[in-house]
Amino acid sequence: MLSLQDLLGSSLKFSLTWCRYGQQEPYNCDWRIDTCLVIIYIPTGPYRLLVNIDGEVRQFDALPGDAFLIPAGTQHRFESPVCVIGGVNIHYMLFGSVDVLALFRVPFHVPARLGNALGSCIKSIVATAGVRDLPQGQVPEEHLDLARIARERQLLFELLAMVLDMSEMKAKGKERLMALPRLKKALEFLEDNLVEKTTLDELGKITGLSPHRFSVLFGEAMGHSPHQYIIKRRIDKSIALLSNSDLSVREIAAQLGFHDQPHFTKLFKVAMGVSPTFYRKDFQRQFRRFRAEH
Repeated sequence: MLSLQDLLGSSLKFSLTWCRYGQQEPYNCDWRIDTCLVIIYIPTGPYRLLVNIDGEVRQFDALPGDAFLIPAGTQHRFESPVCVIGGVNIHYMLFGSVDVLALFRVPFHVPARLGNALGSCIKSIVATAGVRDLPQGQVPEEHLDLARIARERQLLFELLAMVLDMSEMKAKGKERLMALPRLKKALEFLEDNLVEKTTLDELGKITGLSPHRFSVLFGEAMGHSPHQYIIKRRIDKSIALLSNSDLSVREIAAQLGFHDQPHFTKLFKVAMGVSPTFYRKDFQRQFRRFRAEH
């Protein structure tokens, strides 16, 4: 039987969707919410980050060598004149869908003493993985090399270790982490049946718990009720479909089990800060720009 440490270690995965280094351009973006960790390293500066935390806007100004870290689900925007940056968009997951960094307080801004270490790691990641700016981080065929993949994984887990060393575990974060293995089968079931209607009775039976006890344990470990978690995962799936398919917004809503398109649009806007249509247009604009540069 696997120990708790081995079980968590074997379930730890990542999804890299963007990485670049040495990009020079003026950059000002509208308020946005990403579903992954965003790290921006600023070797020359200046660069400004604005984050909206519960209606309070906080501003961070980077000096050369500093770095910004924006956890998934944080509403933010950047402002910058022409500068050089390096960065990654990456999602670290346990049991397929649990955001590792949701258990930690990640600093939004770190000084050059820490930022330069992140920048060096990002530079190595880009050198190994190549510029990654394709739909949902698809890997170009020329990068399908086992030695390169092994080195890339090593670097990306090294990056995670750096971020965790800079972060502080949230209150009851350890208890939440220890509860996750108990929910493993339920999380796998939900992932396989995301568009189906699932009851607490079913989830309780899968985990050997009463419906009430399961609901309490799930809320404590995940920070969401089972229903809220299902909606969040459906929104995550919709982002991939908006980015990588020609399905209409109406078709995506139906495919993912939303009541109708207006219901999907409303929930998407709450989660992402923009409508599904705007999100798709913005993604396509960025992808066309990347293709033009390459």
